[in-house]
Amino acid sequence: MIVDGGGPYAKVGSNPVVTVTGNVTYVNGTGISSSVNITITKDGVVQTSGNITSNNIGSFYNVYSSSFDTGTYIVNATTSYGGFTISNTSTFAVTSTSGICQTQDLSLSAIAYDASTGNVVSTGTSKLIIQETGDEKDVAFTNGIWSATFSTCLTSGSQYHLLVKIVDSTGISSSSVLVFRAP
Repeated sequence: MIVDGGGPYAKVGSNPVVTVTGNVTYVNGTGISSSVNITITKDGVVQTSGNITSNNIGSFYNVYSSSFDTGTYIVNATTSYGGFTISNTSTFAVTSTSGICQTQDLSLSAIAYDASTGNVVSTGTSKLIIQETGDEKDVAFTNGIWSATFSTCLTSGSQYHLLVKIVDSTGISSSSVLVFRAP
């Protein structure tokens, strides 16, 4: 099992939106649907916890908007399957604003493919979340092509994580995290 807490997140006014992503697989790499317990701690104290279920290809993600003060946090993900219990951890940081962000327009577009068949996903929605800022955008798409433009405040030279979640018309979902650096 793999888990990623993302970050670092900047505490700008309100609390950052933290996105935890991961994947549950057999030893051979085949994804499985399984209940996953997520616990986020800081200095050994539980800040938030809960259960989510990985999808049919093993992917999971959850968004947390709890009161995260500056500091280092540990994400622990635990799942049980086939008589085995597996845990994995990741760390992320919440920092005070160190740079001045500038509003920038992001234009994104892509084609959604079914990971199982390789075919274009005909209709569905894309949810885009910049993990460090909490900015998000939902767009509907047809013929597999999605496109989104939105404004966000980014600090030049800083690295960001963009969570892209695709949900097709039957409710099957897949997600990916793209890393980019602000110009």
